[in-house]
Amino acid sequence: MILGDSDGAISMIDMRTRNASTGASSKGKRGAASNSSSSSGGGGGGFPSGGYGVKWEARCHPKKVQTVSLNPVSPHYLATATLDRAVKIFDLRRLPSGASASGCGGATFDAPDFPEVVSFSENYSVNCAMWNPAGDKVVGVVMGPDGGSKGNLRVYSKPHLMGCSQDGPTPKAKASACQFGAMDGAAASLDHDNKTGRYLPVFHAAWDPKNHDAFVCGSMTQPRIVEVFSTAAINKGGASFAPGKRDKKTMALGCKRVGVLGDGGEYLGSVQSRSAFHPFLDVVVCGNASGRVHIFK
Repeated sequence: MILGDSDGAISMIDMRTRNASTGASSKGKRGAASNSSSSSGGGGGGFPSGGYGVKWEARCHPKKVQTVSLNPVSPHYLATATLDRAVKIFDLRRLPSGASASGCGGATFDAPDFPEVVSFSENYSVNCAMWNPAGDKVVGVVMGPDGGSKGNLRVYSKPHLMGCSQDGPTPKAKASACQFGAMDGAAASLDHDNKTGRYLPVFHAAWDPKNHDAFVCGSMTQPRIVEVFSTAAINKGGASFAPGKRDKKTMALGCKRVGVLGDGGEYLGSVQSRSAFHPFLDVVVCGNASGRVHIFK
C-alpha cells in the first residue's frame, strides 16, 4: 500500500508483513493522513493498526500530499498531487538501494535521493492527480484562487515519458529537463468551478474503467451538478496536443464536457466532492460532505 502523508512524505506499507514490536511508523508516533492508490480520504492516527511493516519512506514534498495514484499498466510510476502546488510523477524503480529495508525500521530517503521523473508546477494547490485505466493520461484538479475565481482541470498525456526518464530497467534522471509549468506540460486544460470553502471536501476526479478517455468530477456550479468529460480528442489530435505554449481555447479542446449528472438540480441539491464508477455497469455513485450518496444510471 502506498500512503501520502500530511507532512509531505510518501511511504510503502507491506500489508503481508507485521512488525515484531509495535505498529508505529519509522518515525515513531507521527500521524499519517493518507490516500492509497485505490481510495481517497483518510486521517491521522499513525499507520494501520496491527503493526504492518514500513518498507520505505521518502520525503518528497514540503507540504501535505493530497492523493497518490499508481499507473495501472506500469505500476512503478506514481503520480502525486500536493498542497505545494505541483503534480509529480515518480519512478519507483529509482528508489535508492536501501529501499529493500523492511519492518518498522524501513529505509527513509530525502527528496534529492528520490527525485521525480517530471513535475508540473501550478499557481494554486492541486486537489488530486489520477491515472486513467490505460495508464497514458493523468487528470489533475487544481484549486482556484481566493475570491471566487474558477480553478482548472488539467490532463497530461503520457507524463511519465516526458523527457526525464526512458522506459527502461534503470532509468536515469535529467533534472534540468524535468520541470514544466502546468500550461506548458498539459495536453489539455479547462476552467472548472471548484473553489470550495473550508467546510467542504475538495473535488476529486474519477475515471471510467470502461472508457479510458472519460472521467467525472463534481462542481460548485449552481444548480448543483456532476460533470462528465471526454479526453478522446487528445488521442486523435496528435501534435496539436503536444506540450508547449498554446492559447486557452486550443487547450480546452482536449478536455470537453460531454454531459452532466443532476438534471438541473431537481434531484441534486448539494455539492458532490467524491465520485466512483461501477466497474462494469453504467452507474456513477457520488457523495457529499454530509454522508449522502447519489446514484446515477
